[in-house]
This record gives sequence, C-alpha cells and structure tokens, in this order.
Amino acid sequence: LKFSSITIFYMMLKAARVIIAGGGASGCSIAYHFAKRGWKDVLLLEKGKLTCGTTFHAAGLVGSFKAVPSEREYILYGIKLYRDILTKETGMETGYKDCGSLLLARHDDRMIQFERTLANLKAVGRAGEILSPVEIASKYPLINTSGIVGGAYIAGDGTVNPSDLVMAYAKYAKNQGVKIIEGTGVEDVKVDSKNRVTEVVTSDGQHIPCEFFINATGFYSKALASKLGISLPLHPFEHYAMITKPFGVSSNLPVIRDYDGQTYIREWSGGLFIGGFEHNPIPCFVKKIPDKFEFELFDENWDQFHEILKCGSQRINGLNEVGIRQLICGPESFTPDNSTLMGPVPNIKNYYVLAGQNSHGIALSAGSGRDLVDWVIDGYPHSNAWRVDVQRFLREHSNSVFLRNRIKEIIPSIYEILYPRGEYTLGRNLIQSSLHERLQLSGAVFGVHGGFERANFFAKHHNDFDTIRTISKGTFTKPGWFDLVRSEYFVAKQNVVLMDMSSFSKFEVQGENAEKFLQWICYSDVNLPIGHLTHSGILNKRGGYEADVMIIRIEANKFMLIGPTMVRTKLFNLLRSLAPTDVAVNDVTLFFTAINVMGPNAERVLSELTTSPLDTESFKALTCQTMDVAFASNVHVLRLTHTGEQGFTLYVPAGQGLHVYDSLLDAGREYQISPCGYYALRTLRMEKFMPVWGTDFNSFTTPYHLGREKKVKNNIDFIGSEALQALATKQLSERLCLLTLEDHNNEEDIWVWGGEPILKSGKLCGYVTSSAYSYSLDKLICLARVFDKDNSINNAFVKSSEFVVDAGRGKFAASLSLYPLKLPFSSSGNLLGGFKDIRSKSWMDDVN
Repeated sequence: LKFSSITIFYMMLKAARVIIAGGGASGCSIAYHFAKRGWKDVLLLEKGKLTCGTTFHAAGLVGSFKAVPSEREYILYGIKLYRDILTKETGMETGYKDCGSLLLARHDDRMIQFERTLANLKAVGRAGEILSPVEIASKYPLINTSGIVGGAYIAGDGTVNPSDLVMAYAKYAKNQGVKIIEGTGVEDVKVDSKNRVTEVVTSDGQHIPCEFFINATGFYSKALASKLGISLPLHPFEHYAMITKPFGVSSNLPVIRDYDGQTYIREWSGGLFIGGFEHNPIPCFVKKIPDKFEFELFDENWDQFHEILKCGSQRINGLNEVGIRQLICGPESFTPDNSTLMGPVPNIKNYYVLAGQNSHGIALSAGSGRDLVDWVIDGYPHSNAWRVDVQRFLREHSNSVFLRNRIKEIIPSIYEILYPRGEYTLGRNLIQSSLHERLQLSGAVFGVHGGFERANFFAKHHNDFDTIRTISKGTFTKPGWFDLVRSEYFVAKQNVVLMDMSSFSKFEVQGENAEKFLQWICYSDVNLPIGHLTHSGILNKRGGYEADVMIIRIEANKFMLIGPTMVRTKLFNLLRSLAPTDVAVNDVTLFFTAINVMGPNAERVLSELTTSPLDTESFKALTCQTMDVAFASNVHVLRLTHTGEQGFTLYVPAGQGLHVYDSLLDAGREYQISPCGYYALRTLRMEKFMPVWGTDFNSFTTPYHLGREKKVKNNIDFIGSEALQALATKQLSERLCLLTLEDHNNEEDIWVWGGEPILKSGKLCGYVTSSAYSYSLDKLICLARVFDKDNSINNAFVKSSEFVVDAGRGKFAASLSLYPLKLPFSSSGNLLGGFKDIRSKSWMDDVN
C-alpha cells in the first residue's frame, strides 16, 4: 500500500492546532516564528514545493527605504535575522549580502524625499548619507550619472537569496517540531455554527481539525478565502526582470534604485539582475487562477520590458554589449494601497491571512511573520499594524474590475514620489454619497478615504482641468490649495458652511440589553437620557483603543454609534464579535446622508427649515433631537460638529439627503453659505486637539495618553478597566501632544506633513502623526506622539524642554502643549487677522 505524506500525518496525529497554507517566504516565516514562540503543533501545507509560487523568481532585495513605519520596522528586523541569526540557528546560509542601497534622484523633489526618509532612519540609529553625482560614481564604478542630481546611500541594506532564506526558515521550524508537507494543498476551510474555524480539507480529501488557519498562499489567497465568503483585495500582475550573463560585476556593489526610471539593479552571479515597476503593468489570471502554477513563468515580452531595459541601458555603462541570460516574467500580488494584507479576517474566527506584499514579500517576510504569530498567540501584534491590517478595507475593495484599475496605478507608484495628501486617479468613485454630484457642480476637488469620495476642498472659480491639476499638484512645500482652504476655514469661523460627512461609519445597536452591552465595551458611561450623546472608546484588555466612537441614545433600547471612515469593517466586526445574541448590530453607514451645518449662523439657517426650537436652552450642546427638516422626517440632528465649532450635524435618511442639502443652500443664501471640505475640517479639529484613530493614536494608546482620563467611568467594569486602573498610579512616559512650529517660514521652508521625528537635546523623543495649517495663528500645527522613558510627560515637561522637528531639509523649533490652542479673538468675538474671501463673488451665485 502507498500512502501520501498527509495521509501518514493524519493517521499519526489526526489534528493540528495551527494549519498554515502556503510554502513561500510568508508561510515559512510564520512556521519559523511559531517555532520560536514554542508552538510545535503546527502544520504547513504546500500544494507544490516550497518556493514554487512567487518566491523562486524574486529579486531578494532588502531595503529599509519604506514610507509605512510598520513595514520599515519589519524590514529592519528582517535584516538582523537574515544577516546573522538564521545562519547561527540552522547552519544554513541565507545568502545575505550587506551591500547597502544606492538611491538615485533626477530632480530636487526626489532629494527632498530622500532627506525626509534619512531623517527617520537616522533617528533610529540607521546610517545613511546624501551623495553628490561624483560620490555616487565612486560607490558604483559601472554607473552613468547622466541626469542624476544626487542620491542617498543606506548602509546595512542588502540582498538575500530567496530560496535559501525559505529553506532556512523551514529547517528551523522542522527542527523544533513543526510539520511541513509538500505536494498537498488546502482546498477548503470549514467553520462551525459560530463561524469559528474547525478544520481544513486538503487536496487529497483529508479533513484535518485545527484551531487556527493561516492563509499565506500568495496569488491563490483571494480565491481560497472566497470559498468562505471572505473578501481579500489583491490581484496578481506580471512582474518583469532580466538577468545578464556574468561580466565581472563585483558582488559587493550596492543595489541601485533609480526611482525616477522605475528600475532596480542588483549584482547576480557576476552579472546583473535588472527589474522594475513599469507604467503600463499587465494583470494576469484575469478570469481564473490555474489550479497548478509551480516554478512557472510567463512567455517573454520584451516590448513590455522595454521601459525598464531602456533605463538600465542608460544607467549602466556598457550594458548593451552584455549577453542576456534570461528575461523573467512571473506573477506578483498587489493591493489597492500598496501595503500588506495581514491579520484576522472579518466575520470568521481564527482565520488569519498574510498576503499581498506588493513585490516586497522577501524583505517583509520576517517582520510580518513575527507580528502575525504574535497576533495568533497573544491576540494582538506587538507593533502598530493598522496600516497593514486586512480589516482596513471594505468588501467593495475586492471587486476584480476595481482592483485591475487601481493596481495599474499602484505598481508604478511603488517607485514614484508619494507626496503628502496624494490621491489615486484610477479605481475612483467606488462609493459616493447622495450629495456627490451636487458637490461636483460646486467645484469640489475630491479625495478618497476608506473607499468614499470626499471633498478635500472647493475650487469653484478654478474649474478648468489644468488649473485644478496645478492647485492639486503634489509638493513638500506650501500647497496650491492653501488659499482656497483658508477661505473655507474663515467662512466656517465667521459665517456658515455645509459639509458632507456621510463617509463616517455609522452603526445601530439595539435590543433589551443594548445599554448593558455598551457599558461593558465602552469606557465612558452610556447610561444616558434619550437624546443625549457621549464620546467614548472601545478598548482592548491592555486599555488601548480598538475604536473611537460617538454614542447617541436614540431610544431606550436603541443607540447609534459614529466612528471614523477607515474603521468601518474593523468596528462592525468588533461590535458583532462582542455583542450577545439578544443585541443586534447593524451597519447603517449608507442609510444616512450626514450634513454638517457649521458656523455662527448655523442656527439661523437651520431654523428656516424646521419648527423645532434650536435655541441653546431648548437644544443643548451634546444632545440629539429627531425632527423634521424641510420635507424630510426622522432626521437625527446633533448639536455637535465634530470640529468643536458652533453648529449641527444632520443624519438624514439617504433618500432625502440631497433635498435637505439643497434646502439648506436656499435657506443660507442671505448668509452667503459656502461648502467646506475635509482639509479645512482638519485644521478646525486639530486646533481643538481632536485626534483621529489610526492616524494619531492606535490600539496601544490609552485614554490616559490622550488626556481623556476624566471620561473613564468609575466603579463599573468594562473591557480594559483593570489595565486603566493599574495605569492610573503610574507616570506617563508617553502622551499625544499638540505641537506648533515656531521658526517655520511657510512660504520658503519645507512643510511638516506627518511622520517626522521629534528631537529633544538631539535625541529621538517622538514623531509627528499629522499636521495642518492654523490660519488663525499663521503657523503649522501638528499632533505628535511624544515619549521619554526617564520622565513623565506632563505640562512641566513640555514647557521646560526645547523640541525640534527634523523634516530632513530643515529642522524647526517647536512648542508643545497638552491642551487645545488658544486662538486670538477680538473684543467682538471675531478672529483677529482679517478674513479675506478670495472669491470675487458669492459662491451661491454660481450654484444654480
């Protein structure tokens, strides 16, 4: 009798605690890190041979020049692992070469990008230097520096042999007791009535019980996940690289990344390996992924590779005379935002994914595998993984037509400059509010956030395409939209504006035990009178925020929760996973049009459309009334604007949203009512010290770190209450602060946009999380995470220390505060500084 390997395994053990599908760099890293944590009851299944999918044709580049902090951290960890640790643990070489990265720039904006990133790397002890063209040539004798204005060198970066790396991962895992079986894939995953993983079905028909399942099957991961109704937004595209014949290239030459030529170049067996990210990428497996695609490549397509070959020929002297060994074209998986998909999937318990690493899977495998294993074992990753969390996406993002459109832009963007506030141009209009066309007619310049089209600002009197493109052009300095947003800001301060806030996540929680449920998951007291609201957070057991929400009591047993746009999937999954069976949780985000009526004249405008009294005695702050507005009934009206300014937020049944918006425009004519975008909102809320979850704080941040400890209820248990009680007696070595740049010239200097290191006495003490321009103060302001392990971050600390923000091309003195800004007001209550409306006539004159 003959038995397959999996049959023998099943006969011997019959079950595994963890099953990993996929034997590439990601899957084998996961197996390795389970072994490192002492979990040996782990089974890895690979349908072919290890490395047979994408890993075997990977370039093996390991570079720390990454924009996403979590991914940069993964790579820095990987460098240590590949260079030293794995070889010591296994006796196997990974092929790691500590050759460094040589980054090339053809224009000054690219140099600014290098300087910004090097400032971050320097802050964590990484060596990097800015180079002139002459210095570049001295590091790479084969290079032609024509067209190069400068560059950067990052020591410690390098290259690794992908197949050797995977074999080292696998050897360590197997030595510690992890089982790895090749030639057997996962056909399906089964769940019980509670949507919890129970077993996998293998390609040879075996049913293997397990507690956890991890999908690390690369370009197969989307199809495998779809069998359980799980949406994974990734799509494979063709990726090209060329290997030359040997011609005496030194093995110690650094990896060239000619970003403006979309090309990378590394040494390979005495020759060169040249690849890149062309501007016209080709999707693959459009109709169906083949059942078997092992150690396979696509046919050569030299026309497609021409852009990369042209750059390589221009950059390497004599390349045209060198023989070609092979043109490689294989599948790589990409995501809609060029970041990894990782973590527990929504709706299915104990089903995890690690996929979509956007042609950086080798470099990211160590750190992402480590974090995923921590997530499984401890219930959370040990670093802030929100930027790579699979739950940052909506189901709509998995639409294949959308993915093919968006990723055509993603692939070239890997090497393009990622300007602050940059927007994608392809794969747009995925989700629109009911007001979209009206805003478009009003001159809205849209951005996309969490799949929603949102008005960033309005340019009604600049409605030709070329002017809009100039205003929106990416920059590291003063942006083209500066004056337009300034106008919106002061109209909101001194008159009245309308703002579409429909993208905010909205949920209804109802049932006889709805209050009891919310009391358990929220740190603020939700025992509210009907029509009252409170701000709270849903914490984890460590006391950190899993979500930041506004809670409104609509009826005795019915609440409405409002959260940030980006957390819609995460928050819905969190609420449903925690709710008892007698409490219903419904996502009503698309059921309402949310309109912010904001400014000193907001009450006058709204009073034209309702018979309900709106004076502050009848309608107090932080309350909600359900009323008729124009022809619309059952409108939830909040005396709150999400910015700290005067006004109201209306949650209108979506079918009547446009009517109410138009009615507000008509009622506001005599006040010259204007539309307002999210860029103005950013400044308004940041002046009031109103941070955003996922950008300014995360699952490691507690209410104490935000100065919200007074909102924490006493004598009532809730998730995270024990952690907060322990924290209450300790000094806080980290706080979120409001930062003002004091010696910054907004006309001439590089701007601070977010992510910049903050220094105290030359040492790293924090990072900027977000920024805006305070038009009242005429200064850049920032929210910043500030830390000092030796001191308590209190008012005395921030006032007694001198802080500097390192923006790369410029360091700026900064003052810090734990409280909202004090803005200048005149005796009449108006802001000093003079509001100058840049519009030559009323915006309303052009609406109709």
